[in-house]
Amino acid sequence: MKKNLLLNPQNMEQIMSDQKTQDLFNLTRDFFEHKGNYSMRIDAKSKRLPTDWYQFIKESGLFATLLTPAGYGPADSRWDHYRITSASELIGFYGLYQYNFQVSVLGVVPIWISKNEHQKKELARQLQEGHVFAFGMSERDHGADLYSNEARIAPAGAGKYIANGAKYYIGNSSRAPKISCFGRNAETNEFAMWVVDCRDRHCKYCGDIEVVGMFQGQLGQFEMIEYPLTDADILETGEPAFAMGLSTVNIGKTQTSMKNVGMATHMLYEAVAHSHNRYLYGKRVTDMPHIRRALLESWGRILMARLYAYRAVDYFRQADKVKDRRYLCFNPIQKARAGAECERAVILMHNVMAAKAYETDTFAETAIRQIGNSVKLEGTAHVNMSQAVKFIGNYFNNNEDFAPAPEGRMVKDDSASMFDQGFGKAKTIKFADYRKSFAGCALPNVKVFLAQAEALRAFNDKSPMTKEQEKNPDFALSVAEIFGAVVYGQLVFEKARLEGIEDMVVDQLFSYLVRDINMNALRQLGEYAGHLEAGQREALTAIIKDPSIDFQVEEQLLADYVFPLDGAYRSNRGVVINED
Repeated sequence: MKKNLLLNPQNMEQIMSDQKTQDLFNLTRDFFEHKGNYSMRIDAKSKRLPTDWYQFIKESGLFATLLTPAGYGPADSRWDHYRITSASELIGFYGLYQYNFQVSVLGVVPIWISKNEHQKKELARQLQEGHVFAFGMSERDHGADLYSNEARIAPAGAGKYIANGAKYYIGNSSRAPKISCFGRNAETNEFAMWVVDCRDRHCKYCGDIEVVGMFQGQLGQFEMIEYPLTDADILETGEPAFAMGLSTVNIGKTQTSMKNVGMATHMLYEAVAHSHNRYLYGKRVTDMPHIRRALLESWGRILMARLYAYRAVDYFRQADKVKDRRYLCFNPIQKARAGAECERAVILMHNVMAAKAYETDTFAETAIRQIGNSVKLEGTAHVNMSQAVKFIGNYFNNNEDFAPAPEGRMVKDDSASMFDQGFGKAKTIKFADYRKSFAGCALPNVKVFLAQAEALRAFNDKSPMTKEQEKNPDFALSVAEIFGAVVYGQLVFEKARLEGIEDMVVDQLFSYLVRDINMNALRQLGEYAGHLEAGQREALTAIIKDPSIDFQVEEQLLADYVFPLDGAYRSNRGVVINED
């Protein structure tokens, strides 16, 4: 077998740069492997997160180590975005247990961003005690529309305030001692961010929200009723509070796509093992051409999502609020596209496993039920892609000569830059010429991909979207998907080169990107036939190009990378009963 390019918790090579973190990851792996698939099914059927998981968080110091910046906890604590992302993949491999972690990231970030030392020290203590945390932004009537937020704090004199308002779809809100809340000042209408203690009698927990495919206890709603605050509870006010909310989202939201990478990877091991050892009509299931290609595509799309996500981490870790904020384009594409690509892989694998994937002794059943849920609960792909497409002009034009982003596994605390992201308009953010990343590459599908990218550049330069088209989310989304695939390809290629992945793998991955770009260009032509501006039909048609399909290479990839996954990972089917 060639090197396994995906995560295998049962055979983890040293994936972290320091032994302390590797030991913590091994301990986390051991917890879930000992727990076993059957016990996880008990958790799912009872619609609750079990006490053993919360106890592990406390006793292992997992969240405390990963979510405490340097200087506020033990020596091994640091805000290291690479290991935070790796933790999301590892925990996500076992399902939505990762949601506790992801939501805790969102909950603690506003406090760490703030200058409120009282709240920071208290948060550090509570992390050491093993708590989880929550982020009170979305509301029942407005979702995550920050401008329509109705939660308010009213000044009550002498540095005191009264908070009122309700928050909805809030993960960890039934357990978190601290909830970072977003709203406005009732008198000035300025934005504000503050902290509430959900154990206070003025914070009313209104119950769990049962969501199909999610543990019932993960999501809830609460209301602040004449909740008393002081200056010690206020994190930020005015435009900095709004920037704090956006910065928190930039840091935390990508973690859900990494959960999907882990979850889809787990299902892939099962799908390969099931199909490769099953015979129908006198043939091994994996001898059927459509099964072979579905498994290869699933593997390829999961691998691309993984490569992109870790390369996006590289850019985020070296960002500078003045010179380099490219992550504002890369991160929403990660959340939207990488998350969706893993969901797409799960659908392909479901078609391969068919009825077997509904059986509750498989992880596949969990993946099918859960893969799309937390991504969509954290905001739609439409929102993230609409944000990303704002950068299309600067991505293709007026480039700057940035040095290549270094590989981001280094051991360092990222809090200085990540908690001070700055604030500015999309048009001020510059990019390096993406073509430099591909210099010297002659792989067939990469060359087709680059030709498509240049055709998209020509579309944007010569017949760009009109103001009315930009305001039409349906129209803009297809353009955003084409642009997103171009950016995706750049980061996937860069990470593949850094990882030393062989050419035939890279070219196969790009064959999928070429097809994706074609699909979205065709959709635009079909959906808006007769409603395109002058030159747009020709420009969109020019984007569509034939991929290079090599069946011999596909067979080699199946033999070298996909079928060897049969038996490479086997779930523990045992059961550990944990009484609450």
